[in-house]
Order: sequence, then structure tokens, then C-alpha cells
Amino acid sequence: MPANGLTVAQNQVLHLVKTCPRPEGLNFEDLKDQLQRMTVASSKQAVDFLSKERYVCSTVDADHFKPTDAEKLYLTGGLRYPSAGPIFTSLRLCICVTN
Repeated sequence: MPANGLTVAQNQVLHLVKTCPRPEGLNFEDLKDQLQRMTVASSKQAVDFLSKERYVCSTVDADHFKPTDAEKLYLTGGLRYPSAGPIFTSLRLCICVTN
């Protein structure tokens, strides 16, 4: 697993979402086309995880995604680093603004 805690598939999906220049974000169909070596189920799982963990958010509909740019902000009575481990309860603040 890469240093940021995401799987290779999750990192690939996140990179594509982050590099999409369209204001409405990356469509899931386009994502699938760009990830031809990844199964549809793996692509869907990666998007679902990234959405649940607030790395990406949906925009015009449930199939368009933009990055949140909220790279793991943890609040537990103060700011701490993600490497502190899963022992502590944490809250990630995520705001996705679209035009």
C-alpha cells in the first residue's frame, strides 16, 4: 500500500478525478474508459471508498466526481497527523464547492 494509505486502484482513480479539467467533474463512464485494465467492480469500489472517505464528492449527479482537496484533515480536539493510527476517533472535515 502506498504511503498515503490508499490502494493502487484508489490512487489511480483519485489521480484521474484530480486531473479532470471539466467543471462538472469526471464522469464514471469516462473513468471506466481510462482504466481499461481495472474491472468495473474495482473502479466502483475505489470511487465508493474515495467518496465515503471524502476524497471526492459527486457534483451534477451521482456519476460525476470532483476532488475535495481536503487531504485528510483530522480533528480530535486539535490537529493531528493521519499516521497517529486508527486507535483515535477522528473527524474529517470536507467541503466540496462547485460552480
